[in-house]
Order: sequence, then C-alpha cells, then structure tokens
Amino acid sequence: VAAFYVSVKTMESVAFGSDLLVLASNGTYTKEEIERTEKELLHGLGWKVNPPTAMQFAFLIMSVVTPHIAMHDELVVRVLDEAAYQAESSVRDISLSRERSSSIAVAAMFN
Repeated sequence: VAAFYVSVKTMESVAFGSDLLVLASNGTYTKEEIERTEKELLHGLGWKVNPPTAMQFAFLIMSVVTPHIAMHDELVVRVLDEAAYQAESSVRDISLSRERSSSIAVAAMFN
C-alpha cells in the first residue's frame, strides 16, 4: 500500500491523502502505518524516486511499436535521436514544464 502511495505521489499530477488508502484497504492499515511505511520505503531508497523521463517513454513506445511495423534499425535510431533532441529542447520552454513526460515523448516522436 505504501509503495502504491509513493508511486501515485511521484507519477501523478494530483495526489490523494493516506486517509483514502485507509478507506480503500477497509481499515486493514491505519493512516499512521501507511505514512510510517512510506517514510521507511523512501529512506530505504535514499529518496531516489523520479518519474520516467520523456526519453524513457520514447524508448518504451518504440519497443512496443517496432515489433508490429516494419522499421529498419537505422530509422528507429534516427527517430530516437530526433526525439531526444526535441525532448531536450522542451526543457527550455516554460509552457511545457507542466506537461507529462509521456506527452513530450509522443510529441517529440511525431514532430
């Protein structure tokens, strides 16, 4: 439950409180237990939790798409190179700073 809570807080733009997890677990876990376990998990990870980058999404998308379409390896590399350039360029635009990494990846790949 605590791992799910950390994941949601890391990956989603809107987080929910631990009270909701208490309800979802039908009272199996208390708010204090969830929050204590969350702290233990984060300390164990050394607070090294980051959402996936745009390029991680681009690699994932390509790994899902390429088995189903005919693409030469050179084209896959070129698409990823161009996506990397555009994803890196996106960090210079303040209006894109609130976009999801997955959205940046898709835009970079199709641009």
